[in-house]
Amino acid sequence: MSSRFGARLSLLVALILLGVRPCLGQTVIRDSAPQPTLDSSAKAPRDTVTKPVPAAAPAPPPVIDPHPKGICSAEVPATGGDAPDLLLVSFLTRSTPSDREAAIKSVKGEKVTADPGDPAVWYVRVPSGGNEFALRSIADRVIRARAVKEVGPVQCPARP
Repeated sequence: MSSRFGARLSLLVALILLGVRPCLGQTVIRDSAPQPTLDSSAKAPRDTVTKPVPAAAPAPPPVIDPHPKGICSAEVPATGGDAPDLLLVSFLTRSTPSDREAAIKSVKGEKVTADPGDPAVWYVRVPSGGNEFALRSIADRVIRARAVKEVGPVQCPARP
């Protein structure tokens, strides 16, 4: 055991004394900034030039509401959040309009509008009284309908 340790130690010492070179596949990136001098007698020059003040960052672009007009109303806080009493219901593409109507009528809901980009997605107003837990309970009942693929709350962006 001691002979192995001695061999490894001597190999390590030899590598240190010979200097370790980087592998051929390695790229060594050197710092391009000049190294500071250690001459303490030279004083650093005073900076008499005022540095330019950076320009203010440009204002972020206004947030565009991805929902149809009237979905995110004044009931939603100015900071954004869930629209009260609204669910976004995605139906199976093979479902019929009567199946879709039956699914939302089962929870006493009413269709507000369809998503302009996908007619199988409806915005549905349900009677939750603005209560988040009642809205979740209604969403749990809607998702059980055969025609429904997904259900979720409607997230409104912050108003400018």
